[in-house]
Amino acid sequence: MTMWKRWIQGGVLCGLVLGGLVGCGMIQHPAASQVAIDDHAGQAVWHEREAARLRTAAKDELAMAEAYKKNPGLSTHGAMSPKVDMVLHCESIAGMYNKAAEEADKIAEGHRALMKK
Repeated sequence: MTMWKRWIQGGVLCGLVLGGLVGCGMIQHPAASQVAIDDHAGQAVWHEREAARLRTAAKDELAMAEAYKKNPGLSTHGAMSPKVDMVLHCESIAGMYNKAAEEADKIAEGHRALMKK
């Protein structure tokens, strides 16, 4: 049983590490050709749209987690399925997307504050 526990913990750890790497690059920045660096209104709108995109991605991940919960596997017979790790993985990724969306909202808020100066 400890061997299975190690495999599960290793799988969760790998999922979190990979998810963290994905999380680092979640918020995109507009290319200079899209929005000028001193166009704070345009930057704010761009980051608000980015936050909405990230929230949609989080909802998709949570829907995927629910699908894994409803279909835990064919040959589990009451034992833990390898897909349980996928549920945790999807929920973790959704949390990262939501956190990135919050950051994008803060960036948009910062650009709106710069417009008032």
